Amino acid sequence: MAQGVYHVFNFAKMRILKAAYHHPDAITSKEIANITGMEHGKVSRLLTNYHNHNYRYFRRLKKKDSNGGYRYRLNKKGVNAMLSFILRVHQGFDLNLRKKTPIVIAPRVTRRKPQIRTAQDLKLSANESAPYIKVSYRGEHEMDVKNEDKLKIVGIIKDKPVKEPEAPEVQQAPEVTEESLLLPSKVYTLKGETMTSEEMAEVLQYGIAEINKQLELTSDAKTIKKLNDKKRTFMMWIHYNPDIKQFLK
Repeated sequence: MAQGVYHVFNFAKMRILKAAYHHPDAITSKEIANITGMEHGKVSRLLTNYHNHNYRYFRRLKKKDSNGGYRYRLNKKGVNAMLSFILRVHQGFDLNLRKKTPIVIAPRVTRRKPQIRTAQDLKLSANESAPYIKVSYRGEHEMDVKNEDKLKIVGIIKDKPVKEPEAPEVQQAPEVTEESLLLPSKVYTLKGETMTSEEMAEVLQYGIAEINKQLELTSDAKTIKKLNDKKRTFMMWIHYNPDIKQFLK
């Protein structure tokens, strides 16, 4: 509110969850603020509130970062809440998940019912986000905040820094080997069988391919939902394990 703008109910929560979802490791409130452009104090207060009220969106780790800040890891409940919020924004609905009948606050961009199948479906355009950011009374009447500036203020639209051109430096490229590009492998146990990261990548890739084949052969809505849920679980597993992701084409 100090900026003269505010997020509509749960939109700030969605942005925090989304920043953590795309982060490869545990994340701090400062890192979320840098990613989203939100005020650090606001992010810190919200994360503390989620933790104190046991919302279970995040797990707060005991080991703090080098600056003494808490580190948070996104839980499955947080991922599911984020996906629900994003779908609602795509549909132009309010973000109160407790309401059985959502309220329309913005027109849907397309007639097709939104679905989340790829990473592209997680992206929200500035036009989709705009109805969920409002100018406060103080912002409008005391701070002279314009409606067209609200997305820049909250960090959804970022100004690209203008850099002075620099003279190019010619340096000898270091020798890069295949081993230096690969992340260290982990050991996974699946149905009692031990696997390396590369072997897990093959299993997941084969599983996704089989799901895609089954989706092409069925028209049953329940089966399609079940297959898509299973596929989404595989995709989330790949996202959270970059040591596996590096072996997927």
